[in-house]
Amino acid sequence: MKVLLSGYTGLGNFVLKTPMLQAWKNLYPNDEIHLIAGNSYGAEYLLQHSPLITKTHLLSPKSGWLQKWHFFRQLRRERFDLLLLPFDAQPNFLVAGSYVAGIKKRIRHLHPALLNNRLRCAATLLLGKATHFVAVPPGRHETLLNSDLLCVRHGQPVLQNYPTTVSLPPATGVLQRFNLHHRPYLLLQPGAANGMYRAKVWPAAYFATLIGLLQNRFGNQYQMVLCGDEGDLQHWVMPLLQLLPDAGNSLVNTAGQTSLPDLLHLINHAQMVICHDSGVMHIADALQKPLIALFGPTDYTRTQPLKPTSKIIFSQSPYFNAMFGFAKTEADLEKEGAGQKAMEGILPETVFREAVNLLTG
Repeated sequence: MKVLLSGYTGLGNFVLKTPMLQAWKNLYPNDEIHLIAGNSYGAEYLLQHSPLITKTHLLSPKSGWLQKWHFFRQLRRERFDLLLLPFDAQPNFLVAGSYVAGIKKRIRHLHPALLNNRLRCAATLLLGKATHFVAVPPGRHETLLNSDLLCVRHGQPVLQNYPTTVSLPPATGVLQRFNLHHRPYLLLQPGAANGMYRAKVWPAAYFATLIGLLQNRFGNQYQMVLCGDEGDLQHWVMPLLQLLPDAGNSLVNTAGQTSLPDLLHLINHAQMVICHDSGVMHIADALQKPLIALFGPTDYTRTQPLKPTSKIIFSQSPYFNAMFGFAKTEADLEKEGAGQKAMEGILPETVFREAVNLLTG
């Protein structure tokens, strides 16, 4: 069977699909699994050097409709039997394009948000020709939700015994570029969501306090490395750097200056990672790096890291787990004026104590 998987999702969400992919290849080693992707997050890089993915097809969501039509017409040559549409990767152009591409069947999560709109839900079900819809129950981890798609192919339950994984690219020279190859470092993620939303981001002042505590405790033993994209640099990292004018050479900023392959190597060589519920978190968890994950409003039942090397610290606030069961999004919390209140329940001293335990235990 020839399968096309939608990769129009975030980095962390894609990492959480890798257990399903491993189980699929174990059960059906002769199946070809192709990936279609092309959004700004770059999920296609995470398994670029892995045998789990046979081939990757890139199409930007920003492409014009004529370009998309030509793309899917050419995709007919691949003769795909099945399209996988996880709940987080269902752009309308891909659903429509799958019919242009002549894909015979679709296995698609029925997103809870769709159920709240009766008209859209009815249209989706009526127009979903040759589509098997799969429920998305609340409180179920995302790795299991993705494996539910495989259960449809398999016709029976599938054992959930595969960990998340990513494939490291060839060395990029990022450690040498930032002079990080002589001394161990701790990797910190001051921002998230490309700087667009604040709800799950720990305050910059708290990060500044934490960095000060770590420097006082460990001296020059570790460098402190900041990571993030250009949006994070503008909205989160620059304000943090302004709070640390005397940090010296032990604080290294890489935000806005790295590619995704660079980030993979930064995470892989870190002694410890401190981050939000994000792609950085899921990559670090997949690589089994000592990890402190800061959770606030996001649905931990669906996205929490599962490796024994990962430690979760929860922010107890009125917004705790507010996004459970897709009840709200980060955009919703932003409109409600939540700001960073959802993360203020995690004190720097709490994170510091956990970091010391991981580094010295």
